[in-house]
Amino acid sequence: MTTMSSAPGGAKAPSDFSMLADSSLPSFSDYGDSTSKPSWTKSLQELKIANTAILGNTGGTTSAAEEASAHSLLARNTGLDMARLSRKSRSLESRPTSIAPDTVSAAESTLGVEEFLRKNQEGIFERILSRERSATRTKSHQLVEHRMKQDWDTERERWINELAGHRTLGGAAAAASDPPPPTSRATGSSIPALPAAATPYAAKRATAILNPPVAPSTSASTLDAREVRSHVELVAQLNQTNKTAVTPSDVFEEFLRISTDGTGTSEQQAAYGTSWKLLKSMSCRRHKALPVEAAMGALAHFCHQFHNHVTNRVRTATMAGQFDSASQSLQGGGMVGIVSAYVKLELGATASPWPIVYYSLRCGDAIAAKSALDTATGAAADENTGPTVRHILSQLVQVQGNAPCLWDSGSAPVISAQDRHPLVNLYHRAKTRDPVDPFMVASLALLSLAEPVSSATNLVNTIEDYLFGALWNIVQKKNPNEELASLGEDIKHWGPEHFADTEESGGWAYTLPLLATQQYKTGLSYLADAGAMGLLQATHLALVLALAGTELVDLGPNSSLARPSLLPALLVSYASHLQAVDPAASLEYLVRIPDPVRVRKEISRLVAETKAYDLLGGALQVDGSRNRRGALDNHFPPEKVSQLLADAAAESDNRKNVSDAAQLLWLAGHYDALLSLLNRQLASHLGNSPTADKMYWQQAAQRFSSMNLASGRTHVTEVLEAQGKMSLVSTFNLLMELTTFVDRLTAQKYEEAWSVVERLNLLPDTVMAMSSKVQQFHSLDAVLKNNFSVVLLGSMESLYQQHMRLKSTMHGLASDSVQQRLKELRTRARLLVTFMGLLQLEKTGDTSERIAHLEANMM
Repeated sequence: MTTMSSAPGGAKAPSDFSMLADSSLPSFSDYGDSTSKPSWTKSLQELKIANTAILGNTGGTTSAAEEASAHSLLARNTGLDMARLSRKSRSLESRPTSIAPDTVSAAESTLGVEEFLRKNQEGIFERILSRERSATRTKSHQLVEHRMKQDWDTERERWINELAGHRTLGGAAAAASDPPPPTSRATGSSIPALPAAATPYAAKRATAILNPPVAPSTSASTLDAREVRSHVELVAQLNQTNKTAVTPSDVFEEFLRISTDGTGTSEQQAAYGTSWKLLKSMSCRRHKALPVEAAMGALAHFCHQFHNHVTNRVRTATMAGQFDSASQSLQGGGMVGIVSAYVKLELGATASPWPIVYYSLRCGDAIAAKSALDTATGAAADENTGPTVRHILSQLVQVQGNAPCLWDSGSAPVISAQDRHPLVNLYHRAKTRDPVDPFMVASLALLSLAEPVSSATNLVNTIEDYLFGALWNIVQKKNPNEELASLGEDIKHWGPEHFADTEESGGWAYTLPLLATQQYKTGLSYLADAGAMGLLQATHLALVLALAGTELVDLGPNSSLARPSLLPALLVSYASHLQAVDPAASLEYLVRIPDPVRVRKEISRLVAETKAYDLLGGALQVDGSRNRRGALDNHFPPEKVSQLLADAAAESDNRKNVSDAAQLLWLAGHYDALLSLLNRQLASHLGNSPTADKMYWQQAAQRFSSMNLASGRTHVTEVLEAQGKMSLVSTFNLLMELTTFVDRLTAQKYEEAWSVVERLNLLPDTVMAMSSKVQQFHSLDAVLKNNFSVVLLGSMESLYQQHMRLKSTMHGLASDSVQQRLKELRTRARLLVTFMGLLQLEKTGDTSERIAHLEANMM
């Protein structure tokens, strides 16, 4: 037993309970923070009682048995693990020693139960908070690192696109064609190279594709409004400045700018931007009409493209800190340092200068290639090969001059066969070496022109590599045009399947090789069939190529015989695609059609189909004239606009849209044609019963009359007087009166109807007037003469009904006035029958019989 010391004042210190609580804490901790449960409150109160009983021990000691009793009390009243607490109780009972009072600290001796529990709970909370803070800090660091990496990747991609550009032509997936493309070197393009074994441009193929294949249609059947608007605005600027000093190069640059902000798929949009670079390089040259000049432009594009790829690869690696040697090589100066670093990245350390020579030539930089050989030392210098190669490279350096690329100099290098012959021998020996250095073989193939690079080595992995090697050889030949045409035919022969043209590429995987080999018609036609976005892109490419003076035909023996009809077809097709949503935008493309006759036809169709009269032609003013604020006024003088609107009216009339034709004629200011149309419509409805169509034309004629004819001298009457067409006005007024006459008959107002006819003075009232009235009839407008039988029948109907009504009012003998009136009516009826016989009207049907029958019934 351990004797307990007395506290000041004689009270027992509660160290027993402190020791008991400390020994019980492991059991508490196994059950978590459960002090808030009601059962614990009761148990703690019992612990206080037990502690008091222990401290009240007269012996002044705390036995292990008494402490075990307290543990049993806990187990009984709290539901804790009885087995564990029992083991703890037995260990206390069997413990031989007691706790010395002097081992209990003064601080513990003054703590009560509530204070102890509070301290313990605070400690638990602090540990929990510390653990959560640590976890939160770790997650925050991970999130920040992830976002920083994303931002870095985005920024790096943007920087790459701006400074280095894209390597790929179209970005299509690898082809599954036979043979599969080599994959030994990834250079940014996944378009497979053409099969080398066939030597595709060595000879013209006998077979030819008569019709271009159909491109896989993209899923997008509609166009993004922002994409359409940006192109329309640029085309509108071309229309407004087509007579200013805007160069084709400037136009290519503007379209290249907006092509980088498109909404197509990433592959499709990247290829679209690449196409503007390619075609600018091909079209904006000194002698752009020559096929070999365009081929040199394509070759320069492939060199610049690979140059950007190499530079981007090295800069990205340097920024990422992947290696130190590249930055050291960059300090060597110029392109040779960049290519050296690229070689280290791709191949690792190598003493051979040939990889640097080949990649320098692939970038079109003969200066860098020669520098690589000049700085080579030891065995790498190859004393047997080096001097011969340096001699050829020196000639290429002279041609390159200060240009960044050999093919930017404006002329192809001319190296004699005598100078190349030693290189041909070196090339064939290099191919038989063991082991073969593929970069040496490829470099010698380029310099000797012995074979295409694609046949010499396995370094040709992409379609860009293939076209580079093919064009390098062809443009340095004496008669390159035939081989250029053969190369294009080979591209068409292999077709889109070889290039793995998929929906994602939007038709570009096949289109870009066609454009690079000057197969413009096939390439742009194929692209236009790839969907709405392909049509947009093909149309604008064709438009700018034509502006640059490039004929949109396939290079070949029959290219001069081909009709350049591709541009009008694309413009019309794309304009038709736009006209439903934006007729003014559609107009911007139709006015670019080269053929004026086709322009007139297509614009009249556009106006007639869209019915956007105010938008395209302007609105009518109060005096009946046009305000000249339509979209057509932006492109044509007023007289031309009037003619186009009149053509659209004729188109609408042919489509049986007569009301649209009338509106267009009014807008066009062709008032004579409008009056003729109104006269035809009024005359054709004279004998008809009331219908909606008849009411429409009567109201339209009334509206035109009230605005332009009923208020004295107007703009319309002035125009008609100047044209000598006032007779149309007389016919129109006469038909308006006859319309009133028919309306009175329909309303059975026969006396009023007869008064209208009398006022018009069209019928003879005496035998003596018969001859003059016949002459007057023959002077009438044809539209009136053709429908005059309606007037005769209506007049006889009016006479008959008046006669019958007057006769029905007679009761017995009629007065002299009534008899006189009946006689007058019968006389006029006989004169009418005679008059009709003299007119000899055609196609009157049964009108003559009906008139004769009515006259006979008036006896």
